[in-house]
Amino acid sequence: MTDTKATFNLWTEPWITLEKEQGDVEQLSIAETLKRAQEYRAIFESSPLVVVGIHRLLVAVLQAMLDPQENNDLKRLWRGGKFPVNVIEEFGKSFAHRFDLFSKKEPFMQSADLPIQPDKKSKISYVSRLTYDIPSGSYVTHYRHGNENDASFCPMCVAKHLVTIPAFASSGGAGIKPSLNGVPPIYVIPGGRNLFESLTASLVCPPYQPEVRSKKDTPWWEHKPIIKSGEEIEKIGYGYSLTFPARRVRVHPQTKSSNCIRCGATTELPTSTVILEMGETRPENAEVWLDPFVAYIFPKEKSSKNKKIDSKPFRKTDKAFPIRPNHRRKAWAIWREFAGLFLLERRKSDSKQSETRRPKVIEQYLALDLPAQQTLGYRCVSLTTDGKGKIFSWADAGFDIPPTVLKDENAAIDIRVATNFSSECGDEIVRIFLSSFRRTKSKQHEVVANRMVETYWERLANPFRQYVLKMNEPESLDVAQQFWADEVVGSARNTFNQAAQSLGDDAERLAQHAKAEKELNIQLSKKRKEFLNE
Repeated sequence: MTDTKATFNLWTEPWITLEKEQGDVEQLSIAETLKRAQEYRAIFESSPLVVVGIHRLLVAVLQAMLDPQENNDLKRLWRGGKFPVNVIEEFGKSFAHRFDLFSKKEPFMQSADLPIQPDKKSKISYVSRLTYDIPSGSYVTHYRHGNENDASFCPMCVAKHLVTIPAFASSGGAGIKPSLNGVPPIYVIPGGRNLFESLTASLVCPPYQPEVRSKKDTPWWEHKPIIKSGEEIEKIGYGYSLTFPARRVRVHPQTKSSNCIRCGATTELPTSTVILEMGETRPENAEVWLDPFVAYIFPKEKSSKNKKIDSKPFRKTDKAFPIRPNHRRKAWAIWREFAGLFLLERRKSDSKQSETRRPKVIEQYLALDLPAQQTLGYRCVSLTTDGKGKIFSWADAGFDIPPTVLKDENAAIDIRVATNFSSECGDEIVRIFLSSFRRTKSKQHEVVANRMVETYWERLANPFRQYVLKMNEPESLDVAQQFWADEVVGSARNTFNQAAQSLGDDAERLAQHAKAEKELNIQLSKKRKEFLNE
């Protein structure tokens, strides 16, 4: 049965899993997480989407509590090494009641006008609809099977997936629109030696926040507790954006002992059903919201001679769009987007190439110019979707990047050239493989070719990270380029030969392999010399 008196307050109840320096984990409330952030390495979760959701929620709380206005405010915070306990406690006195998951009048990230006890008029969904990694409805996950009506979440797991909605709510059929940033982009989350540094590096002063933000801000704890379905919101503050209620939700707690299907814990307040509808949205003609944790592409301005007289004037930001996963690109990987995500790129006035702008949190960190500014880690998380309701997978990658690379405009050019070199070599192994081994009435070679190119890009992921670290010193550029050339050519040759050998060892195949390998070596040698300017 449903209990309308159930309570689980995220401000005081432990629900955030944190990793200690030694590797063991502990669960804390929001208040304790902020007070002791310097004691823990990072947020620990099996789903990177949950990590991003919790991180952005904590950042939103810190932005409201600390309200940093300039670089000096952040420098003082860095020097202190921890968040001020008195400020955290004052915030709790004012807003702790807005973090109760099962509150009847002000439920956390839910709409209070929806019934906490479902009635006959309610359109009930199963709780697994809150997540993308458990099967529900038409959402298919090939690595995990089960019936959605058997799903039951503990309060902690309900909360963890509610906080993913502002960043990752995607299209889901007629009338179900994505969240504030549209089709989920790649989110770049700063890291550090501990959680305090990661959160502090994520705080953004007004000059680095979206220009179109409203000065009047209403993050969730100040937002009205009722979410209207499909309501278009014109003016949005920065804290509002981090807690944007893109879905109209109400969860239904029960009072019985049950095991959570997600974490396996035994709970006395399981949730099996929810109401999940379209929440708030922005008008279609609204100016692009430039999220500080997202990189954007600005296409070159087009001629406005075909523009209607009464149409809205063209603005550069109207046509900007986030860097997103490319589900159509073979063997897409986050590291292949490295230059656009992290590096300083400038477009020449006569260039037809689009301009990329990295996340503002990177610019904010570099602007602080901290003493002995260390290599900062970044975690990149995205949800791969077709933008129309199909969810394919999530992507998760980490990079350690020296500040010298982040500040050097030439590094962007060098890394862009390096990734283009690897793409050209990848194209060569596919072209030569298909032209050398194609047989009529057989598709075996196409299947093997697809697997070959996936292996090629997977093998280059770690060497690419090493390549970036080797670029830390300008005088070591030649060494870094030589290293990358060797890794790319070696990976191309090895994956090609392994794929060719898998086709068989009859006389015809061996002859084709020998001829193809000779051609491949010639082409890779040419590409290598061009890359190294030899």
